[in-house]
Amino acid sequence: MTKSTKTGAAGKVEAEGVNDSLRSAFQIDVKAFDSALKEGADAAAKGFEKFTASSREGIETSVQRYDDAVAAGRANLDAFAVSAEAFVEAVEQINSFIIDYTQKTVVASMAATEGAFGTKDPAEAAKIQRETWQAGIAGLVEDSTRLSEITLAAANRSLAPLNDRVTQMVKQATGAAR
Repeated sequence: MTKSTKTGAAGKVEAEGVNDSLRSAFQIDVKAFDSALKEGADAAAKGFEKFTASSREGIETSVQRYDDAVAAGRANLDAFAVSAEAFVEAVEQINSFIIDYTQKTVVASMAATEGAFGTKDPAEAAKIQRETWQAGIAGLVEDSTRLSEITLAAANRSLAPLNDRVTQMVKQATGAAR
């Protein structure tokens, strides 16, 4: 059995109709594909622009934070230098005080010893010794108080720059956290 095929004008019209349908369907798919491709390209371009802007902001923020960290480190070193200088001055002041105190004590002891040896009466020597001890204890209390004042002032001067830096850093950290 053989199949009959349509030939002639009717068959040609039918074949052209199928071809037109296929072409039309293909063109619709091509148009849809072109439209989808264009939308995808636009979305990719917008996404890339957002990514680029976000990356630029991230880099700028990182650079600013680095600059802030360098500035904070420099300020910390400056504060440490000022603190160390104040400490050295304090040590010099305390050493000077101790030298003066030692000299004063030695001079007072020598004067008391000479006075005691110059007496002819043991009661007078005991009196000189007692007065020397009383003056020495009173001087020791007074000088100890003065040494405490010098030491406390020196500690405050030495620690002030470091305290200021800690306060600034805490303010920055709490301000940045808000």
